[in-house]
Amino acid sequence: MLSYILLFLASLALVFTARRRLHPKPFAGIPYNKQSAHRLTGDIPELVPVIKATNEYSASMFAISTQQLRQPSRRCCSLRRGREFDRAPISIKTLKNFFPYSFMGKYNTPEIKEQKRVWADAFGADFLRRVAAPSIYKATLDLLELWRLKADGRSFEVVEDLHNATLDAIWVALVGEEAGITRHEIKKLLQSQSDAGDGGHCDLGPPPRGYRLRSEVDYVSEMIAKNSSSRIPVLVQKLAAYLPRHRQFRRTVDTEIGLVMRKAVDRFQRLELGKLEAGENDTCMMDLVLRRKVLEAKKSGRPLMDPTKDKVLLDDTFLMMFAGYETTANSLIWFMRYMESYPAAQADLRAALKAAFPHTTTPSVDELLGADIPYLDAACEESLRLAGVAKGNLRQAVVDMHILGHFVPKGAEIFMNYHVDHAPYPVDEEKRSASSRAAEAKLAAREGILRDVDVTRDLGSFEPRRWLVKDEKTGKEVFDAYALPQLAFGGGYRGCSGRKLAVMEFRTVVALLVLNLEFLELPEDMKTLNASETIFRLPDMTFASLRAL
Repeated sequence: MLSYILLFLASLALVFTARRRLHPKPFAGIPYNKQSAHRLTGDIPELVPVIKATNEYSASMFAISTQQLRQPSRRCCSLRRGREFDRAPISIKTLKNFFPYSFMGKYNTPEIKEQKRVWADAFGADFLRRVAAPSIYKATLDLLELWRLKADGRSFEVVEDLHNATLDAIWVALVGEEAGITRHEIKKLLQSQSDAGDGGHCDLGPPPRGYRLRSEVDYVSEMIAKNSSSRIPVLVQKLAAYLPRHRQFRRTVDTEIGLVMRKAVDRFQRLELGKLEAGENDTCMMDLVLRRKVLEAKKSGRPLMDPTKDKVLLDDTFLMMFAGYETTANSLIWFMRYMESYPAAQADLRAALKAAFPHTTTPSVDELLGADIPYLDAACEESLRLAGVAKGNLRQAVVDMHILGHFVPKGAEIFMNYHVDHAPYPVDEEKRSASSRAAEAKLAAREGILRDVDVTRDLGSFEPRRWLVKDEKTGKEVFDAYALPQLAFGGGYRGCSGRKLAVMEFRTVVALLVLNLEFLELPEDMKTLNASETIFRLPDMTFASLRAL
């Protein structure tokens, strides 16, 4: 009998010990929800109803953590402390199933540094302006043509059109061949209007390859969003990789990118060394990468490795298309919602653009890129800030560290807020890192800046003028990129590599849309600015009502 009692007590002790070990363990000195520390599920019981009510995962987490506990969330600590952070394991595992060899699916190593170096010049401002900008400009003109056909004052869904247009732009800028989706949609719309008028019909031909690419990009987005919301996301992601649909995705992507690679390599191998070194035949970002590989092989006398077998290059190429497609489209949808919701800002932006281009509504790509239009830059920056398309990200501490005076141990995963839409809570400046204090001091020491607007006033509203200042010497209004932290593209070593490309595309599309179209008031039931968040944040109402100018 005694042995049974002892066994029962030992089992009970084991259960209590296991239960205690499974409880969330708060970090010393960092505020936390007291009741959550005594639950195996931590903050989840409080988190779930907020997510259900708002359909925004990141906002819900911040609502019951930093905001409820009144903790500061001002400047992202990964901006200037890159050596102390790396991607979190859950982020790596999520992407590895789709882009196992890409730099986004790896931790910081010398290998990843080399991978990023291969593409570094392709993301340089001069190269993007010379090679990528004309492709983006053409894709935007196609979108304008499509929307002029739809601009009858009635509201319509814009998600598909913007996703198609941004895929057209990023694909041709990346690999030099047109996806052709928007042009095909124009033909379909013209055909439908013609059929309604005279009952005639003409063959549009087979759909362009861009639809296949769009299907695969959408598949990745849907699977990441679906699997990430499951209770066992890592296992579900691994199992999905064995399904036929996943194999189809890999086969389609490798085939489509491989076709482009072979054409480019064949073209470069016929060139002499002098022309290869000059780079005059680069038509896209991939051309620059492949031309250098051909040049290196010719100079060394070694045979060129077949680029279609280079899994790293294939994955990096598709990842850049994936990353640059949906984020830009979603950001543009938010911009359109702000134009409808803030008509005074829309009028100010159009006036600034007309002042810069008084004789045309379609300035050339060189004119657009060369024009200094402070209000345009301010409107773009404010839209990216307020939209919060990529609202947050996970990072892992790779060393023991202190954040705002609090000790954070190596291995801790930190959810960083990239969405600057609330006034920051006050912070004891002495608790900031040395790099943060130095950056603040440098900004505060700037001379000759006169500001009329409180930049932190009502951060939940769209106010481009918070990014504008007057130059004390000239009296002119100028754009101030440092008015607020801009974290739409993350920051530090793992920040978005394609930031310059994305900003250039966003600015080009915004300028041409506002010069050519007026965003009209929507019906009352479509005016909400509520959002839903899966991978990226998107307005619940994705409609526009347009009038051609």
